[in-house]
Amino acid sequence: MLCEGSMGIAERRERERKRRRREILDAAWFVAEAGGWPTFSMERVAAKAELGRATIYGYFPSLEALVAALADEALQSLSNRAAQAQGLAEALDAPVRFSQASPAAFALLFPHAADLRPVFSSPDLLRLRDEAQQMIRALRGMAAKAGASLPEDVA
Repeated sequence: MLCEGSMGIAERRERERKRRRREILDAAWFVAEAGGWPTFSMERVAAKAELGRATIYGYFPSLEALVAALADEALQSLSNRAAQAQGLAEALDAPVRFSQASPAAFALLFPHAADLRPVFSSPDLLRLRDEAQQMIRALRGMAAKAGASLPEDVA
């Protein structure tokens, strides 16, 4: 019986950990959308999440890790939009719709200007940005084969 109780506690702790991680990511997205990436910081995320910085660092060991987790979510969201598209035209429109629905996520994957802070040049973030670029290149390739083109605001 002791094992069952400890298993329940372990499962509950894992659920709580996932819930808290989600709350931190949601707070981070709010901070990014509200102030943009130039003012993004662990302090602002902690304040929005109503948590101490040490708690945030317990889930994300660095600002780079938090930003990479956000970029991973952004890439998944863009990828899902393209994958769920009904036909080529909708798939080609997916990046535009993504940029409109999630400006901070789009800016994280496709920055307009270089941010020289190390957090925005981490290997994980650069890899995710490269994957996003590959996705856009694949869409362009599909469009070219079909004799279509990406809208100018996507290009």
